[in-house]
Amino acid sequence: MKEIYDIIVTKDKDHSIFSRYQLSNILKYIGIKENIAMELAKEANKIILNEKDFFDETSNTYKLTSDQLCGIIKNLLLAYEDKGLLEKKDAFPEKYIFWRNVRNKVMPLLILIGGGTGVGSTYIARNLATKLNSIMEAGQDKYRIDKKGMFKWVSTDDTRAILRPYFSREFLPELKTSTYNAWELSGEEIEKVHKKKVIRGFLKQVESMRPALNALIQENIINNDSCLIMEGIHILPKDKKIIPIELKNQLYVSWYLITLENKEIHTKRLELRQKGLTPRSQRDYLKYFKQIRYINDFLKERAIAKETLIFDSEKNDITVKIMDDLFNRLKFSKRYDIRNSVININREFK
Repeated sequence: MKEIYDIIVTKDKDHSIFSRYQLSNILKYIGIKENIAMELAKEANKIILNEKDFFDETSNTYKLTSDQLCGIIKNLLLAYEDKGLLEKKDAFPEKYIFWRNVRNKVMPLLILIGGGTGVGSTYIARNLATKLNSIMEAGQDKYRIDKKGMFKWVSTDDTRAILRPYFSREFLPELKTSTYNAWELSGEEIEKVHKKKVIRGFLKQVESMRPALNALIQENIINNDSCLIMEGIHILPKDKKIIPIELKNQLYVSWYLITLENKEIHTKRLELRQKGLTPRSQRDYLKYFKQIRYINDFLKERAIAKETLIFDSEKNDITVKIMDDLFNRLKFSKRYDIRNSVININREFK
C-alpha cells in the first residue's frame, strides 16, 4: 500500500497542511478553469513528494515554506502557458503572486461595491472577501489571531439595521425606513409618487448613513490595519464624501456598481426574499418594485456619469472580473508591484 505523507507549509511562525483541494480552489479564484486547476494542484503535490530536500525523517512529513510552494506553483503556471494550456494574456502566474502578497501592501485597499435592493451585491462582496483571504492565508494557521492586512467585509444595510434602535423616529426618521420607501415620510401615496421623490428620499437616507460609514472605514483600516470591502445601496458611485478626510491620501479606493438589467430575474429574486428563503427579513418588496427599479436606474446613470465600472449580476464570475480590474490597475504601482515580491516573474506584460 502506498504511503500517505502530510505536507507541512510554513510561513513565518505559522504552518498549515497542504491541501490539493484548497490549492485548486485558490487557482479557480484567480480565474483558472476547474479541470486545469485540479490538474495543477495534483502536479504541485507530485513535485513536492519527489523533492528529497523537503522530506523530514524525524517527523515523517514533507516540509516546505510558503515561498517555496509559491515558486513551484509559479513555475507550473508558466509551464502550462508554454504548453498552450493557459493563455499568456491572462497573466495567471502574476495574478497568483500579486494576490498572495497584497496583504503586505504599503497602502491599504478599500473596495466599495454599490448596488440596489436584490441585485446581488452582498453575495458578490462576501464571495470576493472569501476568495482574497483564502489566497493570502495560504500557509498560515487558520486560527491565527493576527489578521493584519486581511480583507474585512461590511454591509451598509446591516450597519443601518444596527443603528436603527439607537435613534428615534423623530430624530432620524429616514433610518427607520427602507431605501426604496424613504419617500413615504412625506406622506405621499404610492400610486402618486414619482421618480424624483423616490430618489430624494433615498439620497436623504444615504446622507444620514455617511457618518457611520466614515467611522467604519476609519476603524477597520486605521485601527485594525485591515483592507476593507464595503457593499450596499448607500454607496453612490464615486461619492468621495464617504471617505474620511484624513484618509483621502492614505488608501487606494476602487469603486464598482452591481446592477441587474433583467427585470424578470430581479422579480424572482425579490420573491425569494419576500418568502423568507434568504437571511433578509420578510418585506413587501414586490409592492415597491417600481421604486426599487428607480433606484437601480439612478445608480447606473450616476455610475456612467462618474465612469465607475458596472457589472450585471446576471453574468458569471463578477468577483474574478473585479480582481482582474484591481490587478490590471495596481500591478505596476510602486506600492503593489509584483516585481518587489520574494517570488517574482522577470517578464514584462504585453
